[in-house]
Amino acid sequence: MCPCWNFGAGGAGMKLVAFRFRYFRGISVLMALALLLVGLGATTEVASAASPIERATACGDVLVSGSAWLGGTGVPVRSNGPNMASPDICATNGPNHDGVDSTNPAVQAGSGWQCVELAARLYFVRGWGAVGTVGNGGAAYIPEGSPSLKSYRNGSGYIPVPGDLIIEKATAKNRYGHVSIVDSVVGSTINVVEQNASVSGREAYTLTGSSIAGGYSAVWGVVHSPKNSGDFQVSVAPSTSKVAAGQSAQFSVGSTILAGTAQPLKLLVTGLPPGANAAFSTNPIQTGSAATLTVTTSTTNPAGGTPGGVYELSLKGVAGGEVRTAGFTLQVKNPNTPVLNSAQYTDGGVNLFFAPPAMATGNTIRYYRYQLSFDGGASINYDNIAQDVDSPFVAGGCQVGQVCTYRIAAVVDTGTSAWSNWKKVTPIATPVLNSAKYTDGGVNLFFTAPAMATGNTIRYYRYQLSFDGGASINYDNIAQDVDSPFVAGGC
Repeated sequence: MCPCWNFGAGGAGMKLVAFRFRYFRGISVLMALALLLVGLGATTEVASAASPIERATACGDVLVSGSAWLGGTGVPVRSNGPNMASPDICATNGPNHDGVDSTNPAVQAGSGWQCVELAARLYFVRGWGAVGTVGNGGAAYIPEGSPSLKSYRNGSGYIPVPGDLIIEKATAKNRYGHVSIVDSVVGSTINVVEQNASVSGREAYTLTGSSIAGGYSAVWGVVHSPKNSGDFQVSVAPSTSKVAAGQSAQFSVGSTILAGTAQPLKLLVTGLPPGANAAFSTNPIQTGSAATLTVTTSTTNPAGGTPGGVYELSLKGVAGGEVRTAGFTLQVKNPNTPVLNSAQYTDGGVNLFFAPPAMATGNTIRYYRYQLSFDGGASINYDNIAQDVDSPFVAGGCQVGQVCTYRIAAVVDTGTSAWSNWKKVTPIATPVLNSAKYTDGGVNLFFTAPAMATGNTIRYYRYQLSFDGGASINYDNIAQDVDSPFVAGGC
């Protein structure tokens, strides 16, 4: 481990060097060490239990991104230069400084990328209190220099939680000590991130009871912020659900306490498609508990219903000022909306002329559903299952003379489209009876034929006969010609 200090905290700081050694041909290890010490001067110290530097990293290189630790809410862990704490220091005025403004603690909370700088920057960004030092500005003095934080000696019974600081003692060869930050506690392993030590920016300690061992020197203890109320994570299952417009999808929402105790957890969903809404069975819940999320799509809002597509949704859980997220997907299959152009009487019912919907990929129209309303009253649902899906199809339920209005919807593999527009049935035009004259075998009825709606054909004429203004008798002129005149019987 390379020694850590924090110029930004007021420590004077001596530049120390950590080495690893191997035999050179013809030169012993001790001789090589002596030559190196002579070259650097008598004031140079060597850190004990040094972490091997296996690769060179430039000043300011990101070793661990902020999204990769502390549940995605950490800060970037950076390299303090190719030789860590060598004289070629990654400081504000050093030759390899990367130009970061050290006057902004959210970006750089000290001089260079020291171990103390990482702790100070994280606590500043999270609002957990000031990480300070006294004495020589080293990490070993954080407990004394941070009065707003709580300190626990190693083995005191306190179990560290994510975000806590593990403090290593100063030694005769490293009088600054070291600090790392807890990322997770898994069984007997404490995973941490750190600067100015391991080239990966990560390290691990062993937890036995409440005693911590490992690192680069003896562990003094743990520093905790009272504002770090605990850590948790949220989850959603299944990760993907498919529905048709108008249908609902249910998801199981879970939460897990990673550190601390249970606390109220507010849930919300972002990224919902148009016309959809989300409802939780319980909200808020306690961290460590679960709820059911129901996402409901629409067939009417917006016009045509929830559009088909793949929607990336995000579950957000908020507790103690902390936010955790989990992503999931909602796939809506909607064949859009058919357009009903006209509704016209025909033999046996009403012909519905329509433009089919533009189908979503992978969907097939199985049949059409239609609704019938009499004179603007309540609707009656019908399924046109047995008939063709081409336009027009014959809808039932309406008799000549009734005021009927229809609308249709396409039924596909994944559900039903939104309802089309309403269309009132086009009345059949009325013929004009010009005269009625006796003829052999009956009465010739001379008339002007009605102007027929497009697609309609006159099959025959029906006539009524009344004697001297009394009750009428109905007759169908089925067998005869439809041209004027035709012969009516009964008189």
